[in-house]
Amino acid sequence: MRIQLLALFILMGCIFSGCVVRRIQFEKNIALADNEYQGIVIEFLKPIDAQELIALGNGKEYQYWFSDSSAFYVTTELSSNTLNYSQLKYVANESDFNEIPYPSMSMSDTIIQLGHDKDELIWKEVGIYQGQLRYGYLNVSSERKDEFDEYLNNVKSTFIGKKELKK
Repeated sequence: MRIQLLALFILMGCIFSGCVVRRIQFEKNIALADNEYQGIVIEFLKPIDAQELIALGNGKEYQYWFSDSSAFYVTTELSSNTLNYSQLKYVANESDFNEIPYPSMSMSDTIIQLGHDKDELIWKEVGIYQGQLRYGYLNVSSERKDEFDEYLNNVKSTFIGKKELKK
């Protein structure tokens, strides 16, 4: 009887507090070489106080927008620019910046790019697997930087096996 009562209280607590799944997990195949792919599982903590937007295409992009216009994102979408596109373009100082800014890195490299925009708000982007997994934030005040760095620190990827593309 006590277990049933406890389960009822937990269920009621979830109903009234709006239980939310906080951990997002999805799989992605990343290109290694001609017709060879590596499966990875990507995991991260979902911010609970932000508006979630999900875009699907050749990959997935998760965006979390906060009421102060700051944002956190995780993407495997290669055919689109990340939310930090304009900052990366400015850093590259190229007027025709149309490529993902990670073409010369190896699969094991991690590239971290960061800076401040014209309003002194902080942006940061991490690229791994030759930019096939990118995550970052933008429009972050210095007071919230540690909070957003924690979102980045919670992004994890795990290899799940090599695959060969069938012709």
